[in-house]
Amino acid sequence: MPLPPKIAETLVAFGLSADAIAAVEDWHHHLGPVAVEALTELVESRGLDPRELGPGDLEALRALAGARYLRDNHARWLRCESTPGFWRDRSRGGIASGLVIPLGDLATSGQPLVRRLAEAARLAIGETQPPPRGLLLVSQNTHRGNQDDTIAFDVVPTGIEEALALNAAAGRQHTLPGSIGETSGRTSGEPPTAVLWETQPNVYKPSAARNAEAREAYRRHRGWPLVTAVAALGWLRAHGYRVLVLRGSGLRAAHEVNPAEPLGPRIEELHDRTFERAAHALGWSLADLARDEVVPELATLDKVNLAAAVSAHGAGSLVRELRD
Repeated sequence: MPLPPKIAETLVAFGLSADAIAAVEDWHHHLGPVAVEALTELVESRGLDPRELGPGDLEALRALAGARYLRDNHARWLRCESTPGFWRDRSRGGIASGLVIPLGDLATSGQPLVRRLAEAARLAIGETQPPPRGLLLVSQNTHRGNQDDTIAFDVVPTGIEEALALNAAAGRQHTLPGSIGETSGRTSGEPPTAVLWETQPNVYKPSAARNAEAREAYRRHRGWPLVTAVAALGWLRAHGYRVLVLRGSGLRAAHEVNPAEPLGPRIEELHDRTFERAAHALGWSLADLARDEVVPELATLDKVNLAAAVSAHGAGSLVRELRD
C-alpha cells in the first residue's frame, strides 16, 4: 500500500529527503504499516535528525520491524497458533501478508509428524552435532520478494531472546524474523506438485567481527540446513504433494541474478548433498526423471531464469523427484 497522505506529509514536515521518503515507501510496500512505526522507533531510540536520514540508514527498519513482529507472535508459535507472515506481497502494495503455521517444538512435540521429522533430522545431522531443536514453522506466501504459492520451512529458537538475537544479526533475512535459515520453493495446483529450490541461511555465520551476539543461538541451531530440508520433504510428502528438488547444477538458473557474483561448485555440491542426506534419513531417495519427461509446472515458474532453462534443457536436467 502507498504511504497514507498524512504520513507522507508528516515526513516532509520533519525534513526527510525525497530519497529517504522513497525508501520509507518501499519498506512500506515490503512490511506494511509497521514500517512507519519502526521509523519512529529508529529516530527516537537513536536520537537521529530526520533531515539527515538516507536510504542506507533505513535498512535498520527491517530488524526493528522484525523485533516487533517476534514480540507479537513468538508466544503464539509456542502455542502452535497460526499467525500472519512478516514480509508482505510487494506487488500488491504490501496488503497481503501470507500465513505462518507452527508445526511444533522439535525437542518436545508429541505430534507424530513432527516427531518423525525430528528423528530423521537427528539421523541426517549425526550424533556428534547438536540435536534438532527450535520451533519448526511452515509459511506460505511470506518470502521476501514474494511470488504466489511460495512455501518455506524455518527453524526459530524457542527462546525469545535467542530469536531476537538472530533477527538482529546480519544476513539475508528472507523469511521469518528469528529464523536461522530456511528451505523453500513453490507449490502448484492439480495434481499437487512442489518444487524445492533452495536451502538458504537467514543469518551469516558468526565470526570475530560479525554477528557476535548471535553466536550462541547459531551454535545451538547449526543443524538447520538438514532440519529444514527434512521438514520440507517430509511435510510435503505427508500432505500429498509430488516433490521435485532442484539439482545443484540448476541453482544458477534459479538464483544467479548477478553474473558478476556467480554461484560456485561448492554451493552446488552442498545443495545436492543436503537434500540427498535428508531424503535418505526419511527412507527415500532423489531419482532422475524419465528422459524427455514434461513437467508443466516448471515451465511457468517465475524464478530468475529457471523456466527458460527448463525449456532449453528439459525438466530432467534441472530437477530430481523424491521417491520411495
